[in-house]
Amino acid sequence: MTGAGQSLLPYGCRLEQNRTWTVFITMSGKVAELGFYRATRLTELDARELAALFNRNTVGTPSRPSHPAMQGPPDKW
Repeated sequence: MTGAGQSLLPYGCRLEQNRTWTVFITMSGKVAELGFYRATRLTELDARELAALFNRNTVGTPSRPSHPAMQGPPDKW
């Protein structure tokens, strides 16, 4: 998954200039968030796994991708 707008999935991941990875909302290009956790500065593997997790647990339609059906902080997943 690369680049905003190139996927039908609500979430994608991209390589940043600092060589870390970010999970983002494909329709807006904004960084994916879960509570106060911003999905940035990740390894490629972590970003791809987190994007897949967000895509599996999205509530609603792709036009409303900012509502993941997960609860609790990331360390409790």
